[in-house]
Amino acid sequence: MALRVLFYGDSNTWGYIRGGDRYPPEVRFPTLAVASLPDTYALEEGLNGRNCAFSHPLCDANLLGGATFASVFQKALPVDVLCLMLGTNDALPPLYRSASDIASDLRQIIRCAKKLADRVHILLIAPVPINTTYLSELEEEMGACSALRPEPLAPALRALAAEESVDFLDAGERIAEADGGDGVHLSEHAHAQIAECVRAYLAQLPMRTNP
Repeated sequence: MALRVLFYGDSNTWGYIRGGDRYPPEVRFPTLAVASLPDTYALEEGLNGRNCAFSHPLCDANLLGGATFASVFQKALPVDVLCLMLGTNDALPPLYRSASDIASDLRQIIRCAKKLADRVHILLIAPVPINTTYLSELEEEMGACSALRPEPLAPALRALAAEESVDFLDAGERIAEADGGDGVHLSEHAHAQIAECVRAYLAQLPMRTNP
């Protein structure tokens, strides 16, 4: 009875390291989360620069995580668990999107997943907040949205999870802000912290055979 877990996210799901390198599988939180769980497989679908929008005039179509989700999800089927962590890139240039806009598009992604796999477990993860110093510099220089400060993104996503009856994890409760050295990305320690939370979540789910 295998459990297939799809991790859909951005560069922090992909495992980006400052400078352009990628963490090895044993460090990245998706692989690390399932490493000690029997018959549990991580399907890693992280993409550098991905947001959760369905359309945006200044965004490469391949990076529109809302618009591309259905195709990615269908190719990954059967999927037992969807771990969804997006929103960081939405609040940055060139999108400058609000927490409510981010939550609205994540709602559509969640509903799409339920439609394509009606028994899928969904874990919505509020991303680690951007480093406050880096974000303040962006806000001063470019007028960036402040959605990724502790307020209001995580509360908006927590409310969304409750409204859509999906599970929720606030990564910011374990890692106060992005600690990978560039203001946005995560350290090995942060990957390990998120992996620990996701592993605990997966461990308590019923293992089942896909239809």
